Amino acid sequence: MIYKSNLIFLFSMILLAYCNEKIEKTEIVEKWSDGTQKTVHEYFSVNDSSFRETEFYKSGKLKSKYYYKDGKIDGLAFGLFESGDTAQITHFEKGLKNGLEKTW
Repeated sequence: MIYKSNLIFLFSMILLAYCNEKIEKTEIVEKWSDGTQKTVHEYFSVNDSSFRETEFYKSGKLKSKYYYKDGKIDGLAFGLFESGDTAQITHFEKGLKNGLEKTW
């Protein structure tokens, strides 16, 4: 029983130390001429070249979302028509298309 308690305590301390690491989120926003958001780049760490890029139509509706890792597009990317219907879904790995791509 003492071993289990020590293990739980150790795990809790590791988790606490991990969660206390400061995450700084920085946003760079490009705007349309009327002041609405055009593109938002969200950086989650100062020393990291990974970020999320979100694009908007002039109407303010979501146009696309892409994720970048080490400066290259990586992961699931999707685009929407201005109506909100899905226009495209593509999976990328290290900047290259990887897997199926679906477009409408």
